[in-house]
Amino acid sequence: MPTRESVLNDALALLGQPRMSGPADTSTWVRRLEGGFDGVAQRMLEIHPWNFATVREALAAAAETSLSSSGLSLQGRSYAYTKPAVARIVLVNSSGAWSDNGETGHYEDEGGYIFTDLSPCWLFYISKSWLTRIGSWPAVFAWAVATELASSHAEVSTKDSGKQEQLMMRAREALRAARSWDASQRPFTAHPEGRWVRSRRGIGRNPYWDV
Repeated sequence: MPTRESVLNDALALLGQPRMSGPADTSTWVRRLEGGFDGVAQRMLEIHPWNFATVREALAAAAETSLSSSGLSLQGRSYAYTKPAVARIVLVNSSGAWSDNGETGHYEDEGGYIFTDLSPCWLFYISKSWLTRIGSWPAVFAWAVATELASSHAEVSTKDSGKQEQLMMRAREALRAARSWDASQRPFTAHPEGRWVRSRRGIGRNPYWDV
Protein backbone atom coordinates (compact mmCIF):
# COMPACT_ATOMS: atom_id res chain seq x y z
CA MET A 1 0.00 0.00 0.00
CA PRO A 2 1.57 3.31 -1.05
CA THR A 3 2.29 5.98 1.54
CA ARG A 4 3.57 9.51 1.23
CA GLU A 5 6.88 8.31 2.65
CA SER A 6 7.16 5.41 0.18
CA VAL A 7 6.54 7.72 -2.79
CA LEU A 8 9.15 10.16 -1.47
CA ASN A 9 11.62 7.31 -0.96
CA ASP A 10 11.10 6.09 -4.53
CA ALA A 11 11.78 9.62 -5.82
CA LEU A 12 14.88 9.91 -3.60
CA ALA A 13 16.22 6.61 -4.93
CA LEU A 14 15.72 7.74 -8.52
CA LEU A 15 17.73 10.87 -7.72
CA GLY A 16 20.49 8.86 -6.07
CA GLN A 17 19.71 10.25 -2.63
CA PRO A 18 19.48 8.37 0.70
CA ARG A 19 16.11 7.14 1.89
CA MET A 20 14.23 9.06 4.58
CA SER A 21 15.31 8.23 8.11
CA GLY A 22 11.70 8.62 9.24
CA PRO A 23 8.70 10.99 9.22
CA ALA A 24 10.73 13.64 11.09
CA ASP A 25 13.52 13.71 8.49
CA THR A 26 14.21 17.32 7.47
CA SER A 27 17.30 16.80 5.34
CA THR A 28 17.72 19.00 2.26
CA TRP A 29 16.45 16.58 -0.38
CA VAL A 30 13.52 15.41 1.71
CA ARG A 31 12.42 19.01 2.18
CA ARG A 32 12.78 19.68 -1.55
CA LEU A 33 10.65 16.73 -2.53
CA GLU A 34 8.14 17.37 0.23
CA GLY A 35 7.73 20.89 -1.10
CA GLY A 36 6.94 19.62 -4.60
CA PHE A 37 4.87 16.58 -3.66
CA ASP A 38 1.37 18.11 -3.57
CA GLY A 39 1.82 20.05 -6.80
CA VAL A 40 3.08 17.00 -8.69
CA ALA A 41 0.30 14.79 -7.29
CA GLN A 42 -2.34 17.29 -8.39
CA ARG A 43 -0.84 17.59 -11.89
CA MET A 44 -0.85 13.81 -12.21
CA LEU A 45 -4.52 13.64 -11.21
CA GLU A 46 -5.42 16.41 -13.66
CA ILE A 47 -3.45 15.04 -16.61
CA HIS A 48 -5.66 12.01 -17.32
CA PRO A 49 -9.29 10.92 -16.70
CA TRP A 50 -8.27 8.17 -14.28
CA ASN A 51 -10.92 5.50 -13.79
CA PHE A 52 -9.75 4.73 -10.25
CA ALA A 53 -10.19 8.36 -9.15
CA THR A 54 -13.44 9.14 -10.99
CA VAL A 55 -16.51 9.97 -8.91
CA ARG A 56 -20.08 9.95 -10.27
CA GLU A 57 -22.37 12.40 -8.53
CA ALA A 58 -25.81 13.90 -9.05
CA LEU A 59 -25.29 17.61 -8.57
CA ALA A 60 -27.40 19.81 -6.35
CA ALA A 61 -29.04 22.84 -7.92
CA ALA A 62 -27.64 26.14 -6.69
CA ALA A 63 -29.92 28.80 -5.21
CA GLU A 64 -30.24 31.98 -7.26
CA THR A 65 -29.27 33.97 -4.18
CA SER A 66 -25.91 32.24 -4.02
CA LEU A 67 -25.33 33.01 -7.70
CA SER A 68 -26.19 36.67 -7.35
CA SER A 69 -24.02 37.03 -4.25
CA SER A 70 -21.12 35.72 -6.35
CA GLY A 71 -21.90 38.17 -9.14
CA LEU A 72 -22.89 35.34 -11.51
CA SER A 73 -25.89 34.68 -13.74
CA LEU A 74 -27.20 31.55 -15.44
CA GLN A 75 -24.98 32.24 -18.48
CA GLY A 76 -27.97 31.69 -20.77
CA ARG A 77 -28.54 28.22 -19.33
CA SER A 78 -31.55 26.85 -17.49
CA TYR A 79 -29.80 25.57 -14.38
CA ALA A 80 -26.77 26.15 -12.19
CA TYR A 81 -25.32 23.34 -10.08
CA THR A 82 -22.83 23.56 -7.26
CA LYS A 83 -19.52 22.02 -8.33
CA PRO A 84 -17.73 19.75 -5.83
CA ALA A 85 -13.94 19.65 -5.27
CA VAL A 86 -12.94 18.78 -8.83
CA ALA A 87 -9.45 18.15 -10.18
CA ARG A 88 -10.75 17.37 -13.67
CA ILE A 89 -14.20 17.06 -15.25
CA VAL A 90 -14.59 13.81 -17.15
CA LEU A 91 -18.22 13.80 -18.29
CA VAL A 92 -21.48 15.69 -17.79
CA ASN A 93 -24.82 14.10 -18.68
CA SER A 94 -28.41 13.71 -17.51
CA SER A 95 -28.55 9.92 -17.21
CA GLY A 96 -25.70 9.06 -14.87
CA ALA A 97 -24.58 6.34 -17.30
CA TRP A 98 -20.98 6.02 -18.50
CA SER A 99 -22.18 5.12 -21.98
CA ASP A 100 -24.07 8.41 -22.36
CA ASN A 101 -21.53 10.94 -23.63
CA GLY A 102 -23.87 12.86 -25.90
CA GLU A 103 -24.07 15.86 -23.58
CA THR A 104 -20.32 16.35 -23.15
CA GLY A 105 -19.35 19.95 -23.77
CA HIS A 106 -22.87 21.34 -23.30
CA TYR A 107 -22.07 23.18 -20.10
CA GLU A 108 -20.06 26.04 -18.68
CA ASP A 109 -17.75 25.69 -15.70
CA GLU A 110 -17.38 29.01 -13.87
CA GLY A 111 -17.07 30.35 -10.35
CA GLY A 112 -17.62 26.99 -8.66
CA TYR A 113 -20.79 26.17 -10.63
CA ILE A 114 -21.77 24.04 -13.61
CA PHE A 115 -24.19 25.88 -15.91
CA THR A 116 -26.25 23.65 -18.18
CA ASP A 117 -29.72 22.90 -19.55
CA LEU A 118 -29.63 19.38 -18.11
CA SER A 119 -31.97 18.25 -15.37
CA PRO A 120 -30.97 16.15 -13.56
CA CYS A 121 -27.26 16.78 -13.97
CA TRP A 122 -24.69 14.07 -13.34
CA LEU A 123 -21.02 14.95 -13.05
CA PHE A 124 -18.23 12.42 -13.57
CA TYR A 125 -15.04 13.92 -12.22
CA ILE A 126 -11.60 13.32 -10.74
CA SER A 127 -11.99 14.21 -7.09
CA LYS A 128 -9.38 16.29 -5.31
CA SER A 129 -9.92 14.02 -2.30
CA TRP A 130 -7.49 11.62 -3.99
CA LEU A 131 -4.65 14.02 -3.19
CA THR A 132 -4.78 12.80 0.41
CA ARG A 133 -5.98 9.23 -0.18
CA ILE A 134 -2.46 8.03 -0.96
CA GLY A 135 -3.04 4.66 0.68
CA SER A 136 -5.72 3.92 -1.94
CA TRP A 137 -3.59 4.92 -4.93
CA PRO A 138 -2.82 2.05 -7.29
CA ALA A 139 0.87 1.15 -7.07
CA VAL A 140 1.40 2.06 -10.72
CA PHE A 141 0.00 5.55 -10.12
CA ALA A 142 2.14 6.01 -7.01
CA TRP A 143 5.21 5.04 -9.06
CA ALA A 144 4.21 7.52 -11.77
CA VAL A 145 3.98 10.28 -9.14
CA ALA A 146 7.40 9.31 -7.75
CA THR A 147 9.08 9.34 -11.16
CA GLU A 148 7.46 12.67 -12.07
CA LEU A 149 8.55 14.11 -8.71
CA ALA A 150 12.12 12.99 -9.36
CA SER A 151 12.00 14.24 -12.95
CA SER A 152 10.80 17.67 -11.82
CA HIS A 153 13.97 17.97 -9.72
CA ALA A 154 16.33 16.59 -12.36
CA GLU A 155 18.06 19.87 -13.09
CA VAL A 156 18.76 20.47 -9.40
CA SER A 157 20.06 16.95 -8.83
CA THR A 158 22.58 16.78 -11.68
CA LYS A 159 24.18 18.83 -14.43
CA ASP A 160 24.48 15.69 -16.57
CA SER A 161 21.96 16.21 -19.40
CA GLY A 162 21.96 12.47 -20.11
CA LYS A 163 20.83 11.67 -16.57
CA GLN A 164 18.23 14.43 -16.73
CA GLU A 165 16.82 12.96 -19.94
CA GLN A 166 16.85 9.48 -18.39
CA LEU A 167 14.73 10.70 -15.46
CA MET A 168 12.27 12.38 -17.83
CA MET A 169 12.02 9.22 -19.95
CA ARG A 170 11.32 7.11 -16.87
CA ALA A 171 8.57 9.54 -15.88
CA ARG A 172 6.97 9.30 -19.33
CA GLU A 173 7.19 5.50 -19.30
CA ALA A 174 5.65 5.33 -15.81
CA LEU A 175 2.77 7.56 -16.89
CA ARG A 176 2.10 5.39 -19.95
CA ALA A 177 2.14 2.25 -17.79
CA ALA A 178 -0.24 3.80 -15.26
CA ARG A 179 -2.65 4.93 -17.99
CA SER A 180 -2.57 1.50 -19.63
CA TRP A 181 -3.26 -0.25 -16.31
CA ASP A 182 -6.05 2.18 -15.47
CA ALA A 183 -7.75 1.65 -18.84
CA SER A 184 -7.66 -2.12 -18.35
CA GLN A 185 -9.64 -1.86 -15.10
CA ARG A 186 -12.87 -0.65 -16.69
CA PRO A 187 -15.23 -3.56 -17.50
CA PHE A 188 -15.38 -4.33 -21.21
CA THR A 189 -18.70 -3.44 -22.80
CA ALA A 190 -19.56 -5.37 -25.93
CA HIS A 191 -21.13 -3.22 -28.63
CA PRO A 192 -24.08 -4.59 -30.62
CA GLU A 193 -23.10 -6.32 -33.84
CA GLY A 194 -23.74 -4.38 -36.98
CA ARG A 195 -25.60 -5.69 -40.04
CA TRP A 196 -22.36 -6.46 -41.91
CA VAL A 197 -20.93 -8.55 -39.04
CA ARG A 198 -24.20 -10.38 -38.60
CA SER A 199 -24.30 -11.19 -42.31
CA ARG A 200 -20.74 -12.54 -42.23
CA ARG A 201 -21.73 -14.85 -39.38
CA GLY A 202 -24.76 -16.04 -41.31
CA ILE A 203 -27.26 -14.51 -38.92
CA GLY A 204 -30.48 -13.34 -40.48
CA ARG A 205 -29.38 -14.22 -44.02
CA ASN A 206 -31.75 -15.59 -46.63
CA PRO A 207 -30.72 -19.23 -47.28
CA TYR A 208 -31.69 -18.91 -50.93
CA TRP A 209 -28.91 -16.34 -51.47
CA ASP A 210 -26.18 -18.95 -50.82
CA VAL A 211 -26.51 -21.28 -53.79
